Amino acid sequence: MDSVEDSLWSRIDQGPGCWVWPGAKRKGGYGAIWRNGRGMSTHRLAYELTYGPIPAGLLVLHRCDNPPCCRPDHLFLGDTATNVADAIAKGRHVNPPNRWI
Repeated sequence: MDSVEDSLWSRIDQGPGCWVWPGAKRKGGYGAIWRNGRGMSTHRLAYELTYGPIPAGLLVLHRCDNPPCCRPDHLFLGDTATNVADAIAKGRHVNPPNRWI
């Protein structure tokens, strides 16, 4: 049986651009894979396999803004505030509707 690492890397075209996960996707287009009996986002798995465990409370963000991308040098850690600031800086932040009016 292949390891989860082999299953991830063997299915991705590791060309010069984004390394896009071709398999199942989660909400928002993020790649999905089974690990230790539970579903996991492929970009988070790629980060862990390359750099080690993700500290509690941190997210794995994409420099490339391509949700199925698993290329380690396109990924970085940040908290929720970092994620929102990144979205605003890249012009992709959407304010939720004001439900109190």
